[in-house]
Amino acid sequence: MIPAGQTERRSRLWFTAGAFLLILALGLLLRAVVLFQHEYPPGGDYSHVLLHTNEIMENGEVPTYFPYHQLGGFRFQSLPGLPLLLSALSFMTGLESIPLTYYALILCGLEMLTIFVLARLLVGTGPALLATLILALLPSGLEMLAWSGYSNIFALALMPLAGWALLKFRASRLAAGQDGSLGWAALAAVLVVGIALIHHLSALVLVLALAVFALGDIALARLRPQVVAGYLFMATFGLALGLPILVHLIDTYFGADAIQTTLGEGTSATTKITFAKMQQAFTPVIVLVAGVGLVVLLLKNHSGAGGRLLVLAFAGTAALLGYSWIFSVNFFYQRFLFFAPIVLAPAAAYAIWHTHKTIVRPLLVAAIISYLTLVGVFRAELDSDFYVVLTPDSHDALTWLADSTEEDDVILTDYCLAWPIDFLSRRPTVAAFTPELLASTQEEAIAADARTMLLEKRSQMHLFDEYGIAYVVVDAGCFGLNTSVILHNLDAEPFLYHLADFGTVSVYRNLRDGPAEVSTHVAP
Repeated sequence: MIPAGQTERRSRLWFTAGAFLLILALGLLLRAVVLFQHEYPPGGDYSHVLLHTNEIMENGEVPTYFPYHQLGGFRFQSLPGLPLLLSALSFMTGLESIPLTYYALILCGLEMLTIFVLARLLVGTGPALLATLILALLPSGLEMLAWSGYSNIFALALMPLAGWALLKFRASRLAAGQDGSLGWAALAAVLVVGIALIHHLSALVLVLALAVFALGDIALARLRPQVVAGYLFMATFGLALGLPILVHLIDTYFGADAIQTTLGEGTSATTKITFAKMQQAFTPVIVLVAGVGLVVLLLKNHSGAGGRLLVLAFAGTAALLGYSWIFSVNFFYQRFLFFAPIVLAPAAAYAIWHTHKTIVRPLLVAAIISYLTLVGVFRAELDSDFYVVLTPDSHDALTWLADSTEEDDVILTDYCLAWPIDFLSRRPTVAAFTPELLASTQEEAIAADARTMLLEKRSQMHLFDEYGIAYVVVDAGCFGLNTSVILHNLDAEPFLYHLADFGTVSVYRNLRDGPAEVSTHVAP
């Protein structure tokens, strides 16, 4: 006969698993609306990732230099973690090209699973399920998927596990006679190294958060030498394991002046976090409820001092970096909003869960679910439409370029089509990126000339000749660009021939012969 307590535990386990699977299905369904609403996934960044993936598969090694982009010759600024994963998936499934991007749904599911694992440790099983539901419906996650921030999603999916391992490390050290502390420390270090291979900004947030946690734990600990030794082991093990990645990051980011550009004023002047942007990412209701929940969570939670310390470390690090302009440090600040749900979702869930159990809580949960579902459906469709870049028309235009132009023909384009041209057309581009979208001042110098060629009303014949522009490709639907002015300027250039239109995509041919060499514009 099975004891009553064991039967009850099994029933709770099955209920928890069933509830989580329903939440997972809802979250993935919303994200499927983003990915499958149009013929091709929205966003332009996945073309960059797929090009990186192709370079790995074709050459059998991780590439150092990025072909085509801003005439080629620059280093890859994106990290190889996700392209390596996609290369492995391609090898196992036989899939190639754009279908690989649909595996982003797996990363989204992993993110929901790991936030549940961490939240369960922080606030308990019931609030953890609610936290997972909130995360699944938050607009910020849908927007990140819509602009194809797959590396960001992948890194975010691992970050809660790193925090969970850190809490396990601390708990195992405090438990009398329990071994395995260094095993949890090693797991946390491995996760940090893995994230560093995937997404540099996520790695920065995580390393700073873990450092804050470690320093706080050392300050609170009684046996400080033992505690210091544990964290030193974690740091040493992680550094030894991740040394090749660290060398790659230092060589890439300092060698290509990306650090100086990232911290430059031009990259962040218009990206400061505003309350309106915060509401757009999380909804006003969740911002308010999570604010209350964060206070309650810091004052009382069943995970004790370690849980409060971890919440403070994650929340404080994201806030410090997001508002680092106060200290004259410049980032693309709005990106730090994407890290907030690691804390906001459990905090909001904790606040809701600790209302009146029989009256207020059911009504509040039902209202929150209904509200977030409606917002989520609306934002999934809106974001998918807003960030759509590759359409059947633009796909036709870019495959036409691949079939009808020479390999060394230089293409002038807007920033919407730049990555897809690199990936689908395999032609050197001169693209009119805005400063915050580029990683080095050398790339931005070319982008500035591209913007001049497209947006200045007077003739830019000398720049067309200087860069050897053979074709111009512009998408009238490119968001954030005054494409009517661009098309008017291009039509007014006497040396350009309006060759063809593919829906909203216009293709122009330069009737003048450009120089044979364009390598003078490429950084050595």
